[in-house]
Order: sequence, then structure tokens, then C-alpha cells
Amino acid sequence: MAQFTFSSLLPHILSPATDPVQLTSLAPNTLLRNVMQCSDAELAAAGDVVEVLLAPAQQAVALVVATARLKTGRAVRAESLRRIAGAPAVAAPSFAPLRAAFAHGVARAAEHARRPLLAVAPLRALLLAGAPNVLTPAHHVFLRHAIAAKAYAAAAAVVARPLDAVDAKAAAAADFLLYAYYAGIVLAALKRFADAVLFFRMALAAPSRGGASAIQVEAWRKGVLCFVLSGQPGGAKAFEKGSVARSTHFSVHKAIDACGKKAYVDFVDACLSGQRPRALLELQANAELFMKSGNLGLAKQCASSNHLIQQQILKLTQTYITLSVSDIAKTVQDSVFQIKGASPQQQQQYLEEIAPLVSPVAIKSHILYLIGSGKVHASINESIREGNGMVSFHDEPESYADLNALMQLDSMLKTAMSVYYRVSEMDKAISLSKEYLTKVGNDEKGVGGGIGRGGSSRMDSFGTIGGGGSGAGVMFDDDGGDDDVMMMDGGGADEEDQY
Repeated sequence: MAQFTFSSLLPHILSPATDPVQLTSLAPNTLLRNVMQCSDAELAAAGDVVEVLLAPAQQAVALVVATARLKTGRAVRAESLRRIAGAPAVAAPSFAPLRAAFAHGVARAAEHARRPLLAVAPLRALLLAGAPNVLTPAHHVFLRHAIAAKAYAAAAAVVARPLDAVDAKAAAAADFLLYAYYAGIVLAALKRFADAVLFFRMALAAPSRGGASAIQVEAWRKGVLCFVLSGQPGGAKAFEKGSVARSTHFSVHKAIDACGKKAYVDFVDACLSGQRPRALLELQANAELFMKSGNLGLAKQCASSNHLIQQQILKLTQTYITLSVSDIAKTVQDSVFQIKGASPQQQQQYLEEIAPLVSPVAIKSHILYLIGSGKVHASINESIREGNGMVSFHDEPESYADLNALMQLDSMLKTAMSVYYRVSEMDKAISLSKEYLTKVGNDEKGVGGGIGRGGSSRMDSFGTIGGGGSGAGVMFDDDGGDDDVMMMDGGGADEEDQY
């Protein structure tokens, strides 16, 4: 039973003479603590109080009131939610439970309105204002809504912040798994495929209790296709190599094998061969599988002529120093578009069809794109008319001797040292924890089970192989375009003033 009613507390909250500590401290008998003891129904019935709680010190109270209104289905202006979420007053670690409740309230309201974009700005502000390196349940909730709204650029700022700690009071294994999976999807949508591979690998190597999560299977599927698009050498085995192979539980590998791994491996090998007819044949044979798993768009990008041509040009940089545009076009035509077993008439018809793709103008545009993206260091001398110009491939031109490079290097070293310090502290804390010592003692005695034996986890609610669904609901669009790379059920992308 609350000692005070909210209506009796409100004049003191709004008074300029009130000590800010009364509004920002969670200690007993403070105004903020008394507000938290009021019922959600009472706080929600107080009208648009959130709109008048504008002072920085009042934002913690506004957070409590806004959460209550969201829980009871009342309206809160989107601008007010962004203001509250980004307020420094609610960024302290002690407010983590309140921020989590606020995040879930915003998410429920956006889902009820079927407008996922409504949740993006408040949740983004909430995460950017919080501890920069701590994983919370709000992280994957935010990314899920950003993907649904196709607000990938808005999510990039959150994904870019490295996480090396977990909010142990609120987060679980499933929160890490979903965060890594959704982060990989965001980066894949932004065509940052190499970065996406890192997150899909993290999801793949996440701890598994009671069986493999279906999300880990989806992470492998999307991850191996992004691995191809990143241009890294090797196929599916290279994607799984190293620490990923050692950390991934055997049940995950078994589940992947049972869910069409061979079809993905055959398709990846066909794409890595550089032969588009072979890649298209595998794509056509497995189109239904790619469609069911929501990866047809990624698969089409892997087999696209643009990707295969650019990969062939990159291979040439490892062999040649100079090469004419005509020679590059001829090499691309012979390696990417070769067909076997066709009659001379069929070959002639095929060559006429692909002529625009391997013309000097088309090849030059690919080279210029690779130069602009930093994948190739080269120059084109068009004054040499023979061969439609001469391409010279260069080494990395950056000498890293200027002030900007040194400042960037210094910043990276400081970041690495900070991460090393936090990881060292984490290692000490784990080695001294009662749970870890008990686990080590039981393992030495042969008591109990390791990972994947028994136990339960919030990860189970997101589906295990042989159980429920994948819990993801995300699919890559089948046109392989730049704008609509992925689709997710639910909502449009127009933001309104209030929930």
C-alpha cells in the first residue's frame, strides 16, 4: 500500500524548490521511491503529466509514469519517450530495472500499433544513454524493431558499440544469442558482410543448454552466405574454423546437418568456383529451401553477375600488376560465364546475351566501384587506346604517417587496453565466483552435466530443434536489391506523434 498518492506528491515533484536528489535517488522515503510505490493505474490516470515533467532532474519520475501509462495502454508522445530515454538522470546502473520495464513497454505499444518504427527512436536513445559496454535485454528488442522498420542505419550506432559485460540481473543467454543474430542481420542489410559474419559466428558459438537453438541454425545459414559475399577465401569450413568450431556445441552441428546444410555447402562451392552458370543451377535447385529459410535474397546476391565479376577482378590483382581492360573482360568472360556441353549455336547465343555484362564500359564501372569502396587500389590510364585502357594495380597507398592515422592508432590502442582491463576483471570475478568453483569441482569429480545436458534457459522459449519455431521471423528479400534487403512481418515505417 502506497503511503502517498501520486496527486499529493505531484506538487512537490514540480516545485523548483525540491532537492534534485529527491527526484533521482532510489533511497527509501525519497519522492522518486514514493512515486514507484504508487500503482500503475494511479500513475496512468494522472493525465499527461509526462508532458510537464521537463526538468532534467524530473526525468526519472517521468520514466516511471511513462512506463505505467504504456503498461496500461495509455498514450505517450513519441518525442516525450525519446526525451526520457536519453536523459542522463536515468542512465545510472541502479535504474537498469526501470529502463528494462520502459523498453518492454515501448516495444509492446509499438507492436500493438503495428508500427515498429515507433519503438526505434526511444529504444535507441535508451541504449546510447546507458552503459556503453553492457548487454541488456533491451538490445535485442531494439534491433528486432529496427529490422522490422528497416531502420538499419539507426541500429548501426548501437551495434558499433562493443559489448564485454552483461547485465547479470536482467539478461540471459537468449538475450546474447538474439542480439548477435539480429546484429548480423542489420550489418548484412547495410552490406557490411564481413562484420555480419563476426556476429553470426558469435551466435553460432553461443552456449547451448538442452539442445541447439533454431536461431543458431539460421545464424549459420545467413552467416555462410554473408561469408561468400564478404569475399573471404574458403567455403563453409572456413566460416566455421578456429574458435567457432571449438566453441560450437555438437548438437548445433548436428542440427545444421539435419536442416539442409549440404544444399548450402553445394551452393557456396558453386559461387566460389566463380562460374555463374553453375551457381545459377544450384540456386534454381535449392530456391525453395532458400525461400523457406528467408535467405533467397542473399543467395541471389551470391550468384549475381556483379558479385562474381568483382570477385574475379579481385583475383586478378593477386597475379598481375598491369592489365588492359580488354584482357580483364576476356578473363571475366572465360571464367565467370563459361558454359560446358553446349552446341556452337547455343554458345554463340549465350555470348550475345552476356556481351553487355563484359563490355569494356561495364568492366571499367566494376573497377571504379572496387576502387571507390577501397577493395582495390588501382588506376586506369585511358590515354592508352589499345585494349580500351590500361589498369595498374597498386599496393596499399596509406603510409599511416600522418597525424590523423596516428590519432586513430592511439584511439584503437586505448580501446584495446580498456577491453583488456575489463576482460581481466571479468576473468578474476568468474574465477572467484561460487557458481564457477562449484562447477569446476563437480566436473573434476564427474558429477553433473556439462553444456547441453539438462537444465533450462530462457533460450528454450525461442525454440530448439525439434521444438518450436525459430523465433526470428526475418527474411531476406528475394530481389537482392540495395533498399529492400530484408523483410519482417509487421507494421509500416511511418512514425506518428504518439502511441
